[in-house]
Amino acid sequence: FIDTARPRYRYCAFFEPNGANARHYPPSLMHRLIKSFLWLLALTLLIAGCAVQPTAPTAPSDSEARAAAAHGDYATAARDYQLLAASEQLPPAAPQRFHIEAADALLHDNQPDKAVTELQAVDETLLTPVEIVRERLIGAQAWLTLRNPDKTLAQLQEPLPATAAPDMQSRNHLLRAQAYTRVGNHMRAAHEASPLAPVL
Repeated sequence: FIDTARPRYRYCAFFEPNGANARHYPPSLMHRLIKSFLWLLALTLLIAGCAVQPTAPTAPSDSEARAAAAHGDYATAARDYQLLAASEQLPPAAPQRFHIEAADALLHDNQPDKAVTELQAVDETLLTPVEIVRERLIGAQAWLTLRNPDKTLAQLQEPLPATAAPDMQSRNHLLRAQAYTRVGNHMRAAHEASPLAPVL
């Protein structure tokens, strides 16, 4: 005798812990349950991943960058000033000053090539006359360190304003004298060095 009413699929049995009362599910239903479980698991992991997104590091303060430079940690100071310059919540002139400070720190950290690159981001139209002088002095020193006296002289071809501080005037003459010495123009080098005689 053949039981024609019996379903033509194989049952999957899940037994209770005591081994009795086996519960049977057809394979199609099992597949749907497994797929639903996997989908819910993936969704749970996705939501958990979104909930723990890392927060962006906070930008350092100007005082922290100055403190790093004062302690001789010029690499940290340069990085801090670069982060400050990249801040979007600053008036237009502020990033220019931070670029100059970063370039000065890079120069002190013996990275004149990176100092030159940093100064390329400066918009001189947003600087005061004294800030322009400082920017050009840093650039001139960087080019001189890179053994390019012609670029040094190009940076310092314009006369300094009368408002420039005495130390800026002295640094300007010294850099020009050193650059002229390197290009072999000793007469001009002596002329630039003459105002430095009382200082030296």
